[in-house]
Amino acid sequence: MPNTWITNIQHFLKEDGDIAPIDGPARNIAEYFSDIISCATSSGTDDHNKCKCRRRPGRKKCKGTIEAYIDPSNHEIVWQCPICFENGRISQWEGTRWDKKKSNR
Repeated sequence: MPNTWITNIQHFLKEDGDIAPIDGPARNIAEYFSDIISCATSSGTDDHNKCKCRRRPGRKKCKGTIEAYIDPSNHEIVWQCPICFENGRISQWEGTRWDKKKSNR
């Protein structure tokens, strides 16, 4: 069964915008979400703009690539892996250091 993540990225950040001093799985998931923000807000379709799925269904690495877009109604990043269907929404990402749209303005 896939996971659904409803995430406010600010919950993982310090006041200065860095990822909070957390270790282990919490750090890994914070970095995963920051990668998704970066990929979703990057312009172009180069391979370096694609995020690999992190799930390991049946203890085997998922071969999916995250598909993401910005929902125009609420500005959340909506994402999903088309292989294992892990999915989620990320809010409060605008203006973070992973927001590539701010450098495209």
